[in-house]
Amino acid sequence: MLLDDPGRERRFCRWSGAIQTMLEIDASYGEGGGQILRSALTLSAITGKAVRLSNIRANRSKPGLRPQHLLAVRATGQVCSASVTWDALNSSDVTFEPQCHAASGNFHFNVSDAVVGGPAGSVTLVCKRCSCLWPWLRDTLQ
Repeated sequence: MLLDDPGRERRFCRWSGAIQTMLEIDASYGEGGGQILRSALTLSAITGKAVRLSNIRANRSKPGLRPQHLLAVRATGQVCSASVTWDALNSSDVTFEPQCHAASGNFHFNVSDAVVGGPAGSVTLVCKRCSCLWPWLRDTLQ
């Protein structure tokens, strides 16, 4: 689908001051795991482009957001003050709209749910998402 498709939802971008279309991504593509979700969140936070992901982890035995994916959505959202909808456990769709550039600061992410409900390395994957934003931060992340 083209970016100027009249059937796509248009949103006001606070960064550019222009009306833009929201990117729509089918997250079941490829292996259908959480990588598309994590990459899309990071790129959205860096570029300021709103994104809607659908069919998240559709090819998995437990589709939708698992605890570690939900934590990644919320942690990335905190760093860029994103407006996030459908960010709930087992949700197969998420809308992520960054409201500002990725900002440094003191952020608190509760990783206990990801540790209990996720596979080994869940917290590492969340940290990896946040660390991808470090080059774009104005100060240090604590």
